[in-house]
Amino acid sequence: MSSRQGTRRPGAGPRPPTTRVTIRTALRLGLAVLAAAAVAAAAEALVLSRGADGPFPADGWAVVDILAVGAAGTAPLALLLGGWRVARRHAEAVHALALDDLTGLRSRRAFGADLPDAVAAASTARRPLTLALAELTGIGDAVEVLGRRRTEALVGAAAAALAEGVGAGSYRLSGEVFAVVLPGAGPDAALELVDRVLEHLARAAAPLSAVAGLCTLDARCPDAQLLLVGASAALDEARTLGPGRVVASAEPGSGLRWVATPGTGSGHG
Repeated sequence: MSSRQGTRRPGAGPRPPTTRVTIRTALRLGLAVLAAAAVAAAAEALVLSRGADGPFPADGWAVVDILAVGAAGTAPLALLLGGWRVARRHAEAVHALALDDLTGLRSRRAFGADLPDAVAAASTARRPLTLALAELTGIGDAVEVLGRRRTEALVGAAAAALAEGVGAGSYRLSGEVFAVVLPGAGPDAALELVDRVLEHLARAAAPLSAVAGLCTLDARCPDAQLLLVGASAALDEARTLGPGRVVASAEPGSGLRWVATPGTGSGHG
């Protein structure tokens, strides 16, 4: 099941909110510019019509003065033309892009912006941070048995269980893949927390289950990009172990490459 975001083909259906807002914004700004130009032209005509002996001598007015008059008239004209509504709707559209439309979790776009900030904050404060990637399993079978609508409801239930278990910092990256950013959580605490959350998720969204891969900010994964690579590699390992498994990189010097939650056996070398 793929995310509803980013699946629109050119010419298919109505334009997305940001496209419509951009077009309306351009039209309204164009009208505002034309109105400002009209105000400036009228001001210039007024000045020139007064003549050299009037209260506004023509030779005392520079072009910049005339443009200033036009600029002063632009703001109220733009407001009258609905500029405040454009700004409000643009803010709403930008906010909508940060949310996944099916689950209400934060989106892939928001994850790409938030992860580097979280890593930078953790590095500056010298606090631990763990990234978990979780993938739902059993979706194909659920669609065949229950249908797409009921399966989407289960995906929503799984997302709710994920958000309830970890609080803020949960994202939907694609149809089946979620990300969880855990500031302040080291490898042991994160492994235990995510294992517990996946157990709750399996109960809340049965027959769906999930697997997860974890990577903690350390010398091996010192930035957002390597953190994501490490979590993706751990998720690949979790897939091989089966539903409900949570895998993380082993501590240096342990002789193991991976460690897994209880019930999955010892880590793999």
